[in-house]
Parts: sequence; C-alpha cells; structure tokens
Amino acid sequence: MSARSSSDFYSSCSAWIPKAHLRHSSPLAAATLSRPLPLLPHLITLLPLYNTPVVKRRHFLRTAAALLGAPALPQSVATWPTHSVRSIQRLFTSKAEDKPWFDDRGMWPHYLAMLAENQFNRFNLSFGIGYDFLRQVTDAYFLFAYPFFLSVPGYNVRAVNLPDAERDRNLETLRFISEQTVRHGLQFQLGLWMHGYQWQDSPNPNYTIEGLNAGNHGPYCRDALTALLRACPAISGVTLRIHGESGVAEGSYAFWAPCSMV
Repeated sequence: MSARSSSDFYSSCSAWIPKAHLRHSSPLAAATLSRPLPLLPHLITLLPLYNTPVVKRRHFLRTAAALLGAPALPQSVATWPTHSVRSIQRLFTSKAEDKPWFDDRGMWPHYLAMLAENQFNRFNLSFGIGYDFLRQVTDAYFLFAYPFFLSVPGYNVRAVNLPDAERDRNLETLRFISEQTVRHGLQFQLGLWMHGYQWQDSPNPNYTIEGLNAGNHGPYCRDALTALLRACPAISGVTLRIHGESGVAEGSYAFWAPCSMV
C-alpha cells in the first residue's frame, strides 16, 4: 500500500479504537498514527493474533488493501480471542511418515508462520504416543525419546542401531524447531508420552534401548530431561503422560520421585 492510499484508507474510516487497545495490534498502524487507531467501515480485526511484526504487517496491509473502497456496513467490528492459550499439537509416531517433515528446515518457518497467522500461540511437538502400551512394537523411533536426542553423562544408555551422528542431528533439529517457534511468537511445548524402555512381545523392532534397568531408570530420565531442557532453552513447557500407558506401571512412585526434582 502506498503512502497516499494508506492516507486515503485512514481518512475513510469512521470508527475508532482507544489507544489502550493497541497493545496487541499492528505495530505499523500504531507507529503511523498519533491518534487512536481507526477501523474500516467494513471489518478489520487487529488482535493479539499475529505474534511477530512481519506477520502482523503483512496481514494488516493485505487486509487494508483488499477492503479499501469496500461498501460501508452499519457498524465496524473488532473481536478478541476467547481463550488466552491457543495450542496445536503435532505428533511424531513413525520414522517413515514423520522423520521427513521433522528434518525439513525449509518447511518449519512457513508452517509456524501459518500457525501464528491463524491465531495459535503455542505449538506442542509430542513423541512416544504411537503406542498405548509397549506391545508389538515395530517402529520405536523416538518412542522412548531421550536416547534419540542425547547421550547423558554418567549413563551408558543408547538406542541400538542409531548412529551417534544422527542422534546429535536430532537434538540440533529439536533446538532449531523450538527456536523457530519462539521466533514466530509461539510458545514451544515438548510432549514426552512414553517413559518405558522395554518392548514386550516385539520380535522385530527397528530400535531397542540398552543400558537401563530398574535401578537407574528414574534417575536417568531425570538427568536426561534436565540435559534436554538445557540443550534447548527455547522449550517453555513439558507435557508428560504419567499413567500406566506411559510405560511405567501405576503406583510407581519411586520412579517419579527423582523425576520431580528436575
């Protein structure tokens, strides 16, 4: 939109929003006007929807250009989201189906910009939810996630068949995704839905976990989660499944006790 058309756009508006409501609205409009922000006589929504200046500016200009000269309606309308948290979850459950998009660094900025533009302000990336119980496991990639991201000092725990270089790239990719999420104005929530490490009735899994036993299982998970959060500081929250489908039997308080000290 040119400076002249922008001026025509503002002068054609007859409804006004008090300045107090500008805290989440378009930075472009707020910087342009020294008086309260006008609304189109049609419909324009300047809300806490768009979480980065780039997305805000693009949407504001596109909306203004499209509605410039539109017939006036009886009243202008501004709306605000009902819910302060608007989250969407994406699941990794299959190496064949999900590893390509997980590793696609060209996709993530576009995907996260789309989420921001559609009013989401939290993105939850979850692992370990491909199985309700650890029976007949065939695809175990990221099922018990920690060994697929990092090697924890003091423990000789690893995912059998997973090269160290691939493990390290997984951690770099998780860090990239979480940082891109924050850059686009969303919170990044990590979902860890499985803490079991022994696959039952599973003769042909593509990966197994070695180095864990009943004695070091809980402390390892505590230290692994701590290391993961330190390696990816953009993670702002963690979701844990803690009932029996988590791979940890009901009533296993001794397991969860060290995890609560993270």
